[in-house]
Amino acid sequence: MEEMRAFFQEAAYLPGEREILVSERFRQEDGPALWRIRALREEELTADVEEEQYAGLCAAAVCAPDLSDRKLWESYGADSKEELLQRMLTPGEYLRLLEAVLELNGYRERKQERKETAKNSFGRA
Repeated sequence: MEEMRAFFQEAAYLPGEREILVSERFRQEDGPALWRIRALREEELTADVEEEQYAGLCAAAVCAPDLSDRKLWESYGADSKEELLQRMLTPGEYLRLLEAVLELNGYRERKQERKETAKNSFGRA
């Protein structure tokens, strides 16, 4: 039973929120405005995350700026958090955000593990 305690909910934690610089274009008085992102639990996602569905993952992970702010939506003429991100960010900025969200939520580790597994399997064949 002792070895199972590590898997109990009270022992499991998500990484803390992280501030990232997505773009120099969003400025505050003291410099660039930082974005804040968080890790998610699988149950928070509305669909399996495939490459074409990363917008939902990013929208769910962004804590700041508040992507549910109606005035922000109106400013960009957006109808959803996902559309807001697409209208706010350049492709490079979006990629920077996506990479940080994927890393914080463990996707980069999974990709590396799959690569190693494939490499090891190929070497044995």
